[in-house]
Order: sequence, then C-alpha cells, then structure tokens
Amino acid sequence: MRISNHRYSRDRSRYDLAYRMLQLGARPKTVTAWTQLTQYQIRNVADEYGELLERHRGRPPKSIGWFWRDGRRQQEGAILASLLVLMNAVRRGVTRDEDYPWRSVPSGMRVCVVYQEYARIIPSPRISFEYALLLARELVRGGSVTLGRCSECHGATLIDPLSAPPHICVACRLKRRREVIVDGYGRDQQNARRGSKSNKIKEHREIRQQVSLFD
Repeated sequence: MRISNHRYSRDRSRYDLAYRMLQLGARPKTVTAWTQLTQYQIRNVADEYGELLERHRGRPPKSIGWFWRDGRRQQEGAILASLLVLMNAVRRGVTRDEDYPWRSVPSGMRVCVVYQEYARIIPSPRISFEYALLLARELVRGGSVTLGRCSECHGATLIDPLSAPPHICVACRLKRRREVIVDGYGRDQQNARRGSKSNKIKEHREIRQQVSLFD
C-alpha cells in the first residue's frame, strides 16, 4: 500500500508540474524533459485545461547570448538569477550532472515559483519561462554565465566567465555614458565661449588697425 501511495504521489507531482509549466509558457518537449511524462500524457493535460493554456510550439531556446543583446535583458537576467540563487532554485558550481539532479520535479517546482515571483515584481517582463529555464541551467553549469557583483556599485550582474574584468553592470555603464556626454557637452560649451571671446578680440584688433590707417 505504501508503494502505491508513493507512486500516486509521484505521478501527481509530475502532472502538477506539467500543468504549471504549461501555464507559464513551456513547450511540450520541455515539459517532457522535466516531468518524464509522455507527449500523449502532456497533450491530455493541455486538452483538459485548453481554455486556460496558451500553446507554444517550436524548439526551446539554447543560446545564453540572448541575455546580452540589450541592457534590459541583462538587467532583468541579473534580477532573475539573484532570485534563483536566493530561493535555492539552483545550486552553482556543479561539475557533473549526476552530482545534482537538475531536471527533477522539485527543482522544476522551485523554478516555477521563482519565475512567478520575477513576473510579479517586474512590469512587462522580457524574459520568458523558457529563457528562465535556460538561465537556471547555465547557472548550474557555470560555463557560459555566472552571477557576480559589479566592480563599481557591487550590485548583482550577469557575468560572462570568458570576459576580462572589470565587470560592470548595466546601470553603471549607462551612468558612465551620461557622464561622458555631460562632460563633452560642457567642454563644447566652454570651447564655444572661448571661441566667441577670441573672435571678439580679433574684431577689436581689426577695427583698431582700420582706424590707425586714417590717423
């Protein structure tokens, strides 16, 4: 009886995770990899809650470089990565898959909870659930992305392990650009004032020379 109860609880948790992942926008292939349910079983879940679920097709994303295509993606990625670490959804520094069963029902549930929290605190989030899974997986592996601190403000930021330090977050980079623009504008204004002053001096000299011709 205990074995049957265990099997029921295990299967029920798989179906719960499948529904939750489909609800957040995961593709059927992704749900299969995480729950070990068949495509037929997942279709039954999708058909049963078809009015509540949005169907997503195609291949899941594989390139972590998507997070570096613009500043907002990188900034939101740092927030999402921080939540994944703080809420124990990922364990960093795992060198082998057998050391940490990444694609498991408990891990999937934790990632779902983290993504829902991320979507709650970020208005109009840019990162989809599939990209959240990709980011979580790469954080576990640590080969293509890590979570570190900005060398200037010491805030959380996504870091490419292959890039050379210093690692600067998006906000500090924007601050640097604004300072450069303001400094450049100030220098232009100063040069313009100097130029106008020198032009006036030159005009006065020319006038004096013209007057001296008639003396």
